[in-house]
Amino acid sequence: MNIAIIGLGLIGGSIARGLAESGFAACIYGEDTDELILDLALERRVIQGRLNAALHGPEIHLWIFAVPPQALRGTFELFGPYINAESVITDTLSVKKTVYDEVPEQFRARFVGGHPMAGRREIGLPASRPDLFVGMPWILCPDGADEDARRRVTQFVHALDALPVEMSPQAHDAHVALLSHLPHAIANLLVGLSQSLPHPEVAGPSWRDATRVAGSHPELWQQILCLNKQEVISSLRTLQGEIDHLVDRLENGESEHVKNLIEGRPWKP
Repeated sequence: MNIAIIGLGLIGGSIARGLAESGFAACIYGEDTDELILDLALERRVIQGRLNAALHGPEIHLWIFAVPPQALRGTFELFGPYINAESVITDTLSVKKTVYDEVPEQFRARFVGGHPMAGRREIGLPASRPDLFVGMPWILCPDGADEDARRRVTQFVHALDALPVEMSPQAHDAHVALLSHLPHAIANLLVGLSQSLPHPEVAGPSWRDATRVAGSHPELWQQILCLNKQEVISSLRTLQGEIDHLVDRLENGESEHVKNLIEGRPWKP
């Protein structure tokens, strides 16, 4: 099938490279707001052609919107007139419930929301890699999509050797708030706290692991945390309660309960 990828950053570029290696796509067209990125994608054969040259040419069977959340509406406005009724659309956005409101009604039956749970601290097309999604979960939210759209997007995910997991947009946002958005927030909070130390450079591997994603793509993560703020706030408050509980245990010298925490066992009364 012919595939169009809008947004050739880390995720969009890795999708293009992964699909090229899998042989899943007949032709991969790309588009990006940065002309230099487009030139680089063509030079490295990440894509076979620019999308604007194909809009009046061959049929596009699968559209992939790998854009920031706040760019989704504009992407539909720009390319919507060229999406035919047989085409399938998916995205890679890290928030689902709020962005579903940006999907025009005429595309709902052919739209399957997606979110690959993979990434790197480095950003942009140069950081892309064809094996980025291998063995990684790829959340699909086929809310209102027809069976053909669900089948095609699932096949696309399998072509990248990723593991499709279906859930509702609401469940997605709750899951990723705890499993992705909260860790990013904590990493940045930890880095901020470290600035009060006279020698923050003496940190060991555990610190590097805990803060690896700090500072990643500030504009993107600003959008993600704010768009999913209710779920993120809920997760932060839950964590705050757990921190308060640990403080109480330490103050009371309840070492066995602290051991339970380290072993991954629930608190005991």
